Amino acid sequence: MENPIETLISDQKRAVESGDPMKYFGVLATIDENQAPQTRVVNVRKFDQQGLIIVTSENSPKVLQLKTSHKYSLTFYWESLSIQYRVRGDYKILKDDDLRPFWHQKAESSKLMDIYHHQIRHQSSEVSSRDTIINEANQLKQSLKNQFEQPQSLCGVQFVPTEIEQWIQSDDRIHQRFLYRNQSNGWNKTILVP
Repeated sequence: MENPIETLISDQKRAVESGDPMKYFGVLATIDENQAPQTRVVNVRKFDQQGLIIVTSENSPKVLQLKTSHKYSLTFYWESLSIQYRVRGDYKILKDDDLRPFWHQKAESSKLMDIYHHQIRHQSSEVSSRDTIINEANQLKQSLKNQFEQPQSLCGVQFVPTEIEQWIQSDDRIHQRFLYRNQSNGWNKTILVP
């Protein structure tokens, strides 16, 4: 029986090999408190059989919206392969030791902003000017003296697919489109009209 997670992982590796600029990025859609869809590009840190992992602040709108609605859609499009995936399903929040490998891989500027979100202002909070953020981040950096400790508010979100839709471009415009649903006996594949 086909496993679409294996296919997704394989295609993501092919996107990396081909130098696709979106190889590590997907578009995450959640539903806000007004039942309106909210989308944003996210950096997916890990693709494996257990799911797809992003790292963010537990106070970010995307995490708060996930905890409220429990619904998401995560879309990948790799132009170099002419393939798109849409992923839906369950999720788990990861904390502390589960995040250490990702924390150590982060660039210093990314770590600084994670600490900034924890200590100074939450992600997506309003501010009077960009200069305010820059000044506060610079002051924070000086106070840390290059000792960037993983903040308590840092979390991971592991998206566990229960539905995966795959779209493969075809020159004749009769594109291939498949919907996989994870059921008690494994993945069920349905062909969809493009």
